[in-house]
Formats: sequence, structure tokens, C-alpha cells
Amino acid sequence: MSLDKILRKIIVIGLFTVPFIVLIVAESMFFPYVVGKNFTFRIIVEIIFAAWILLALINIETRPRRSLVLGSVTLFVAITAIADVFGVNPFKSFWSNFERMEGLITFLHLLAYIVVWGTVLNTERLRIWFWQVSIAVSVLISSNALLQLLSGEKDRLESTLGNPIYLAVYVLFHIFIAAILALRRSAGFATRFILSSIILLELIVLYLTATRGATLGLIAGMFIAAAGIAFTERENLKLRKLATSVVLVVLVLVSGFFILRDSALVQESPVLKRFAHISLTQGTVMARTYVWGMATEGVKERPMLGWGQENFNHVFNKYYDPRMYGQEQWFDRTHNIVFDTLITSGILGLAAYISIFLALLLVLYKTSSFNVEQKWLMVGLLVAYTFHNLTVFDNVTSYILFFSVIAWIYTAEAIDSDLPAGERISNWTLSDDLAKKAGLPAAIVLATILVWSINSCAYKENKALLSVLSNVAHANHAPNVATAVERANAALLEFEKVENYNSYGTQESREHFLQQTASIHGSSWAPAELKVEYFKKAKEAMLKQKQEAPNDPRFPLFLSGLYQIVGDYEREKIELEIARELSPTKQTIILKQGVNAFHLKRPEQALEFFRVAHELDKSYKQAGMLYFQLAEQMKSDK
Repeated sequence: MSLDKILRKIIVIGLFTVPFIVLIVAESMFFPYVVGKNFTFRIIVEIIFAAWILLALINIETRPRRSLVLGSVTLFVAITAIADVFGVNPFKSFWSNFERMEGLITFLHLLAYIVVWGTVLNTERLRIWFWQVSIAVSVLISSNALLQLLSGEKDRLESTLGNPIYLAVYVLFHIFIAAILALRRSAGFATRFILSSIILLELIVLYLTATRGATLGLIAGMFIAAAGIAFTERENLKLRKLATSVVLVVLVLVSGFFILRDSALVQESPVLKRFAHISLTQGTVMARTYVWGMATEGVKERPMLGWGQENFNHVFNKYYDPRMYGQEQWFDRTHNIVFDTLITSGILGLAAYISIFLALLLVLYKTSSFNVEQKWLMVGLLVAYTFHNLTVFDNVTSYILFFSVIAWIYTAEAIDSDLPAGERISNWTLSDDLAKKAGLPAAIVLATILVWSINSCAYKENKALLSVLSNVAHANHAPNVATAVERANAALLEFEKVENYNSYGTQESREHFLQQTASIHGSSWAPAELKVEYFKKAKEAMLKQKQEAPNDPRFPLFLSGLYQIVGDYEREKIELEIARELSPTKQTIILKQGVNAFHLKRPEQALEFFRVAHELDKSYKQAGMLYFQLAEQMKSDK
């Protein structure tokens, strides 16, 4: 077999493995729903990209053509990279963390994935097979989700994605992709029947996720696609009538739901009730409007290139809205694709992001690779995906699907291009003899270096962190003190490994070790010397973290909590002052300052802190209660 064919097989097998990534739940890792999927995707891309480089050197047919789609994606990644370099925390912008595993490193992998996908899956047969495999996997995911429901495990379905929102956008993509495949001119009755059944299954799953953004996105996407088909279809009158019927049904259902939203039918359904209670002044939607207000202030401060990826926490803390007191205190996303992009890469980044969609729409308009119905369903998918992202954010599975769709449309642009293959980049090729003797070993070395350098330390650190947590948990439930101390000491050794690896999960590792330190100090079994050792390690770790991220109030606040555990209130006071300076309106910090002042026997200062926290938002009952109770106590003491 020729080297060309071997490389193609390696790449195709790698690409066809990607749809199965969604099945991975790495229970042996920290953040099992996120980390395993991301590591697997990165390793696959690193291997197939190294193989593709050699393939492109020996076969000009696999070199990318000039392309609006590929150019717009490359521009977006390039601007994001510049924004990350000049952002608040370039290291975190590049590597992200275990919880998200995004950052520039992920965008670079996605860009490489598009190039490989779009140049190697260069036949209609391969592309259809790829999507058929993806749809088959989506049936497994949907079936697993329904089994969760039947077993009573979950109220809102999440399957192997670990979050109803992630499952919702996953099936949202496959609903449209299945419809696109069903409307191929060559699709037979049996194919359309099977795909229609799958669409019905995944509509049910989407509904049972009770995810409002994805469901509203589906409605909007279906409406746009159906309206487009109804107005432009000229050959198939039956399809045109069906599309018109879909438009009318959507209008009737939406209008009917709005009219009946307070009826018993809607209010007694947990899913429908969530949709009936969508309001800008209530719940998570209201909280997100507050977050968008903070993001606006952040955009004003750094308008052109933003703050860099993974740095919204700085904006959130600096411009904290006191009305957020009852919500998550450490937002790292704005939950809106427009604001997220403005924060990470500014106006230039948002313009580049929008250019991707404009390029996709222009290519869809021009191409003859898709029929009219498929084109409109593609547009509907882009609308649905965008609508969904107006209230949430992407994850690895939605990124893979979106960039796979981009690559699909990119291949259509390449097919329509009249640019001769030899004029793509260069008509120079590597000889077979040189490719086998030097090119193949170089590709193997490149793949090895990429896989090892990008994944090794982070993987080991993730495992070590999980070992820390496991050992402390076992220590707290050990049958005797000797066993408990042994497991606690084992956790200390594992944490030393974490510190030595010093990868992008180090911040999370340090924070979780701090929590374990609090657990050890609160236990009755731990001897004093063990508590001292844990305190020492946690203090050193937090001081390092504070030094590495001096503009983040999170770490002086956490360090203050550590000092509080051992009763060092003076040092706690200093750290709280630093945190307050970085986030002046966050009641969490101010209330802790009040408690600290009380411990230092300075009731007048404590009262002032409680008063400030109360007056920032008088609906915050806890702040008001602390203020009025202390005020009454001081009166009675007089």
C-alpha cells in the first residue's frame, strides 16, 4: 500500500473517531464529563494533523484552496491569539483550565481539524458517511438520556454530556443534520423514514432537557428554514406546501403557548412551566442581564481586543453588580456569544466571528453542492445555534459539531472553486523515497512531540488532583486514626506532584487543596502537626497563586479564609482589604470584613461594613439582618 493511502486511512479513521468522543465519561479524572472528551479530541487532531502535513507534502490534492470560509476562521483565530497575548492573563488565555479546557489551544486544534476535515473528506460519500456515523452516535446518546429518565436518575436529561444544556445543543445540531441528509435528492424512502424517526426521537430528548435557549433556537431555525423553502422552492410543490405548513404550525403553536401560558395545562408541566416563566426580571435570565451589564463596562475599558480568553472573571469582579448577591459569585462567562466574544477579543474579534457566518452564508448562496432545501436547513441550523448561544456558551461537543459543519461548507466552496489543484499553495511535492525515509519518521516525531508536550503534564496533574481529593475523602471516613493519617499524608505527597507539574490545572488544584485543608482542620481525628502541615502547604500554594494573578480578588479572599481557620484575624483582615480593593462592591467580601472586624473586637467597624453591604442592595436579607442585629446589640450594650 502506498504511503499516500496509508496516511489517508490514518486521517479518515481519526476523523471518523471524533463523533464517538461524546460517549466518553472519564470517571477516573477530575471533571469527568469535560476532561476526557477534550484530551481525546486534542490527541486525535494532533495525530491526524501531523499525518496531514506529510500527506499535503506528497499530494497537492490535499492542500487547502483559497477560501472565504477558511480565511474567516483563520482571521478569527489570529485576532483571538493577538487578544490573548495582550490580555490580562496570557497563560490562562492560551491553556484555559480543567473545568472548561478551551482557550487558544482549543481554537488552534479546531482550526487544524477544519483543514484536515475539509481537504481529506473530499468525496460526497465520505462526508455523508461521517454524518451518518455522527447521527448513529447521537441515537445512542439520546437513548441513554431516555434511560436516565425512565430510571428516575435525572429530571432534566443530560446523558453522557453532564449538563442538559450541552445535550440540548448536541441534539439540536443532529436534528438539522438529519433533516439535511433526508432532503438529499438521492435519499430513498427507507433512508428518509429512518432519519425522520431519529429526528422525532431527538425532538423528544431536546424537549425533555427543558433547555429554553436550544428549544427557542430550534423554533427560530425551523421557521427560517421552512419560510426560506416555501418562498424559493420551485420544483417540488409538495415540499413547498409542507414548508408552508411548518411556518403556519410554528406561528400557531407559539401564539397558542403565549395565550395559554398561565393555564393549568402549561403550569402543571415542569418543562412547559420553565418556558412560561421566561422573564428578564426573574431567575437566571435576570442574573444574566446583570452580567451583560458588567460585560458592557468591561468592553468600554478594553474595546478593540478585549481582555483575552478566560479573563471575564476580572471584569465580573471589577464591575460587580450588587444585585448579583444571590447568584454564583465567580462567573467566568457572560452566557452570551456576543458579549463573550467582545470580552475575549473585543470589537475586532466580534467582527471576525461574524465574518465566519457571513462567509458561510455567501458560500451556501453560491454553491451547487447543496440543493435549495439543504441550503435553507443549513441557514436554519446556523440561526438555531446562534440563538442558543445568546444565553449560554460552547463546550467541546458543540465546538466539534459547529466546526464540522464549517468544514462541510468549506468543502462545498472548494468543489465550486475553479482554482487548479496545482495552484493551491505550491506544485512542489516530496518524492516518494524522501517521504518514506525522512517524511514519515518526521511526522511520527511531530505527532509524538505534540501529544506529549500538550497533554502529558496536564493529564498527570489531573490524576494527581483526583488522588488528593480521594485520599482526603477516605481519611475523613477511615475506620481508625492511623489509617486516616496515612491517607492524609498520601494526599500531601500527591499535592506536591500537582505543584511540580504546574500545568493549566494548577489554580483549580490549589483551590481544591485549600478546601481539603479546611476539611482536615475541621476534623476531630487529625493531629495538630498534620493540621499545621496542611495549613503550611495551602498557604504556600495560595501565596503563589496570588502572585501569579495579582489582579484577581479570588485568591486573597481564599487566603483570608485560610487565616480565619487558624484564628489569625489580623492577616485575614489584610487579605480581605486586598480583595475588597479589587472588587469594591461584592457583598461577599464586605460581609467577611464585618465578621473579621467582629472577631477583632471592633464592633463599630463591623457595623459599618454590614451597613455598606446592606445599602448596596437592600433586598439582600442576610446583609440587612447582620446590620440590624449588630446595631440592636450595640444599643443594648450601651
